[in-house]
Order: sequence, then structure tokens, then C-alpha cells
Amino acid sequence: MKICNGGCGKEALFGSWCSERYQDCIGYKKKLSDKAKLRGNNGVRGILSKIYDTNDRDIKEYQLICFKCNTPFVKKLRGETFKRKKEFLCDNCIRQKVSESIKKTSIKKIDLLPYDKKPRDVRKQIKWDYQNHKCNRCDFNKYGPLSGPYELHHKDGNANNKSIDNEELLCCNCHSMTDNYRFKGGQKDGCSKSEKFGGVYTLWENRLKGLNEQQNKT
Repeated sequence: MKICNGGCGKEALFGSWCSERYQDCIGYKKKLSDKAKLRGNNGVRGILSKIYDTNDRDIKEYQLICFKCNTPFVKKLRGETFKRKKEFLCDNCIRQKVSESIKKTSIKKIDLLPYDKKPRDVRKQIKWDYQNHKCNRCDFNKYGPLSGPYELHHKDGNANNKSIDNEELLCCNCHSMTDNYRFKGGQKDGCSKSEKFGGVYTLWENRLKGLNEQQNKT
């Protein structure tokens, strides 16, 4: 005879348990910890795991104080959540907490990327730290890499070459005096925008031609 796992001493008629629902076993209920008994745990997962009075399940308005910024606010809560939860946050602090967690996860993802795949602002910050917080040519060091007049300069004139050796952080004055500033002395693709995006431009040109022909006919 197989005995129930709950420790009640009865025969296990339903697999390893004496009853269809293991929560109904007397031995299982006795094994519940004192902490679980104090909070009313009856062995069922989810919302049914706690026994509440009917009055506790009514939604009421509570005047609360934010645990982080100490500002008073009013919130509608159930009685059981008010008793269970000790630290309450206002809506602004909840938004800040969510945004901070999102930033942390995004920073972790950016750190795993190679240098040429990182965003422009991150690459500027990396070069700023590498150049000891100054311009790489004139040693101008006021403000920061994002708030100050600093630009990323590509040494070979190719803006698509974002390797760490090809980029340097310069102030606007030094950047404008470089040989390949804004395609100065550099090699262009050899095709114009109309050629590169010919499908869009030709579509609008044909439409304009058709409108002009209609106007001329009228």
C-alpha cells in the first residue's frame, strides 16, 4: 500500500496523495509553516492562497505618503494590498523607477556592442575619456562632450568608417580646419540624391508632369 506524501498516514488513492487536491490533505495542512499560517495561506497558489474577510476586499481610497519623495497622495487600493504592502510610491517615482531600469538594461546592451555599432553620443563619450577630457588638437576642455562644441572627426573623410582608430573628438574650430571637413577634399559617392533615390523622385516628377499637362489642356 502506497502512503500519502502529505504525512497523514492514509492510502495514496490519487497518485501520491490521498485526495484529488493535495491542498485537502490534513497532513499537508499541518506541514505548512507558521509564517504561512499567520498570513492565511491555505495551500493554494495565486489569489486563492490567502483567506480574506469580505470587508478587506473592498476598494477604498487611502491617503498615503511616498516612501521615496515624502509627498502625500491618494490612491485606491484593496484592503489586503494596503495591509500587505509597506512601501508605497507615487506615480512620478514609479515612472522614474521604470525609466531607470530601462536605462540600465539599454546601457548593458550598448556595452556589449562593438565600437562601430555604438550610438554617436556613446562614441563621443568614449573618445572624450580617451583624450583626457579635451580636444585632440587644441586642448580645449570647457564643457562636456555632449553639451560642449565638440564633433567627431573622421580622419579618412569617410563618415561610414566608424572604427576607433579613424575617429577623434575635435572642437568645432579645429574640425572646420581639417582637410576633409564636410567632404572637403574627400571622395563622394559619385551619385546625386535624385540618382540614389530615383524611384521617389521620378514618381513625383511624373505626377507633376501629368498635372502640368492637364492644366495646359484646360
